[in-house]
This record gives sequence, structure tokens and C-alpha cells, in this order.
Amino acid sequence: MGTHSLIAKQIDTDTYRTVFCQMNGHLEFQGAMLLEKFSTPEQVDRILDLGDLYLLYPILEPDSALPHTLDSPQKNVTVAFQREFGYEDMAARNYTLEELRGYDKLIEFVYIVNLKGEWKYFQGGYLEEGLRDVKEDLDLLEKGIDVIKPPPIDFVGEWFQEEDMDDDPQEDMSFGL
Repeated sequence: MGTHSLIAKQIDTDTYRTVFCQMNGHLEFQGAMLLEKFSTPEQVDRILDLGDLYLLYPILEPDSALPHTLDSPQKNVTVAFQREFGYEDMAARNYTLEELRGYDKLIEFVYIVNLKGEWKYFQGGYLEEGLRDVKEDLDLLEKGIDVIKPPPIDFVGEWFQEEDMDDDPQEDMSFGL
């Protein structure tokens, strides 16, 4: 399933050009990478120009002389759904902050580079606490201070309701055979 995230660039007061990223969206990986490797508006635009991502890495463009697929990715090279898989309708889209908040309950982190060029974020389900600073929270994590909140939904309970299970676990595993 991976740690799903959104990566966005604020383009006016309440418009954010945004892409989805399916894997490794947690603060210590993706947040740190965005802060360290994608600090200029042009670098962020290059991410967004790729459209929705399977996995963000520091290198955005593969070496054209080598294969680059999900099964055989080049080391430290981003994997994009449109480029590597040929999927359509994967382009960056514009959303309001409220739309980012309600994008999908499985989004765990939303990263936003604001108009000042600062990387901010919120964890899915926690926007009401405000945007947090990526650098400040990475510094806190490095000092051993946990700033990561649990997901606001029970992922297992969301799909497997207790009333769906029989009292006999062996019968549940028989698949009707």
C-alpha cells in the first residue's frame, strides 16, 4: 500500500498545483528529500510536470540509454505513472487547501511549498492543527521528539468490520469450500 502523499506548490492565495505519490511519503524520507533536493520553484515544477508518481527519488529524469521501469528502475530515479506506465490523465491538478484536506482519507502526508518557497506539510486528517514546517519537524525528529501522529482512521477496521467475521475462524478461511 505504501505511505501515500500529495506534493503541491502554492500558486496563489488558495490554489495548489498538486501531484499524488503512492510510495514512501513519510516525513523522514519524502519530506527530507523535498527540503534537501527540491528547494527552488523550478525544481518543484519539474516534479509537478511529471504528473502523479509511483515513487519520488532525487533524480527526476532517467538515463535514456538504460531501461527504467517499475520492475527495473534506475537507482535513485523517480518513477512516474505516465512516463513509466503509459497511464493517461496523470497530470498535476489544481486544488484548494480544503480540497487537499479531503482528497482521500488514505493520504498520510500533504507537502506544500508555499509562496515564500518554504516546505510545509500536514498529516492527513490533521489540517485543523495548521501547516507544520518540514525543516522544524525534521529537526525535532532528529532530537528524538516524535511529531508524527497516528493516522486518524483505523485502516484495518475500515475494510474488515467485526460483523463480517464468523465466530469460527477456520470456516472463514475455507472460502466456501
